[in-house]
Amino acid sequence: MGTWSKIMLSGASKGQEIAVAATSPSAAGVVHTPITGSNNSLDEVYVYAHNTVTTAVMLKLTVSVTGATGSIISYLLPAGELAGLQLVIPGLPYNGGPSGAVRAFATTANQILLYGYVNRFSS
Repeated sequence: MGTWSKIMLSGASKGQEIAVAATSPSAAGVVHTPITGSNNSLDEVYVYAHNTVTTAVMLKLTVSVTGATGSIISYLLPAGELAGLQLVIPGLPYNGGPSGAVRAFATTANQILLYGYVNRFSS
């Protein structure tokens, strides 16, 4: 039988927020690197985004080994602090095999903060 655990996003130092610094897919920063191994092992990833400025900002998330553009999910995050946290990855299951890491980039550097956690199921 497998095990279940709640862990921090691997891109978050000690559970702190992740500032999205990259502005292109090739430079996209790692948000989380999923578990590798058995097909029965997976990470259920939850990520929330917060826009820290007074204008809307486009956040782009990709799940790939290199940040390739084939798997980009885009979110236009509303302006300002009053918008609060926006759920951008709602518990999607990932295995680190061919899919690689969850990465992020934005239209403007260092204006979006990411928070989250992972439910890890390993066999």
